[in-house]
Formats: sequence, C-alpha cells, structure tokens
Amino acid sequence: SNYLNMTIAMPEELKRKSFGASPEATEHNMDFMVQQFKKLNADKTKYTFRQWLNKMMNLLDLID
Repeated sequence: SNYLNMTIAMPEELKRKSFGASPEATEHNMDFMVQQFKKLNADKTKYTFRQWLNKMMNLLDLID
C-alpha cells in the first residue's frame, strides 16, 4: 500500500515543556485559561463542535 506516514512532533517528544514563556507566566496563563473556560461554560451558549474546538485552541494558545 502506498500511503503517507505523517507524524506531528509534540512538545513532549521534543523534550520541551514550553515555547519561551517563563514558568511563572505559564502558570498564570493556565489559571487565566481555566477562568475563561469556566466563563464559556457558564454562559450556556451552544456552540458547534468546530466553534468549541476553535475557542479551546485559542485559549490553549494563551498558556505559552
């Protein structure tokens, strides 16, 4: 069979836990991400799977 074997390098595989932010900033940003996630949930707004996924990716990008 002829198929393309694609792999995505995850930070764990690269032995990196961050992409440049200080550990303190990363910790603070994780707390902020959780607060924003809770706000999204409290709003009781219905989102499509892709809308929800997009919001989650944007929040995760804030961490580091």
